[in-house]
Amino acid sequence: MSDERQAQIPPLAEEDAPVAGVDLGQAEAFSLGRGLPARDLRREAEESDHERNEKFKRHFDKIGICALYVLAGAMLLSGGAWFWHIVTPWHFLSVEQLAHLQNLLTGGVLVSVGTSYLKKRLT
Repeated sequence: MSDERQAQIPPLAEEDAPVAGVDLGQAEAFSLGRGLPARDLRREAEESDHERNEKFKRHFDKIGICALYVLAGAMLLSGGAWFWHIVTPWHFLSVEQLAHLQNLLTGGVLVSVGTSYLKKRLT
């Protein structure tokens, strides 16, 4: 966009500034009406895009961490139930339940998923 074209765009008053959830056309008119050069508008757009991407990454990391804690808690509870079944004289789990629980606790799938996530975060 040329400087002549920018000079023809009338600036918007502050009360006309875009608000969250308002028309994107109004937001664009407000940005152009501030009289910034095209490279500054491009830089602002890149910064906004970067901030959105970072916000998504932070949100996804929080979800991953919560899932890790839930999984660790479930594993601890399952391990506690298995240990209690082995230690006590009365065995409250059936043979099928015990086999399923042992497969779950000794399975390498959960360990590898947790390890790969932690490796990614620590490096």
